[in-house]
Amino acid sequence: MRNLLRDCNLNMDTIHGKPLHLPRADSTLAATVESAAFLDVPIVVVHAGPFVLKPTEIHEYLEVALATCEALTSILRDNGVKLALENVHPGPATDLVRRALYSLPRDVFGFCYDSSHDQMGGPRPFTLLEDMSDRLLALHLSDRVRAYVDHAIPGDGFIDWENLCRLIRNTDYGGPVTLEVLTKHSRVKERKEFVRLAFEQAARLYNLAFA
Repeated sequence: MRNLLRDCNLNMDTIHGKPLHLPRADSTLAATVESAAFLDVPIVVVHAGPFVLKPTEIHEYLEVALATCEALTSILRDNGVKLALENVHPGPATDLVRRALYSLPRDVFGFCYDSSHDQMGGPRPFTLLEDMSDRLLALHLSDRVRAYVDHAIPGDGFIDWENLCRLIRNTDYGGPVTLEVLTKHSRVKERKEFVRLAFEQAARLYNLAFA
């Protein structure tokens, strides 16, 4: 894979790792961190727990997440890799991410903002991004059309991209943007046209957020 990336003149921005609550997550993620370092990937993105949680389950999963992160801290620092906890279903499952990050060291743990996840049941205010802006390590951007119809090309759904990009511009984030989109829920299905439109929209968002 490293040779392929070199031959294609490509870099990998992030690797998505095993969720923190699953069995043997610490050993699996340790190997993922080493792989990331080998491939010159600076960030591993993970879910802190299940995609949906009940309020009564937060404490249990918080203890597991913090224990897993504690076990990974040394290997993250040794390899120069950071771990970004990604928001999932709004409510308790994303509150778990907030609470975990409040207790984790900033030098190796941060936040991955996923716009489609954040806007489930929306449109809703971008309060989460504002609250976690100082921990932002990665961006997964895609549009949401309606319930269970997400990860569409920006512009296909209801997300207010100008407002969202304004908020990103107000952060200190200067890293790459992952356009996490699928043909399944996007209005364009033909592959070449899908890629063309995705690139066009990614460039537009990048200019709004960073130019």
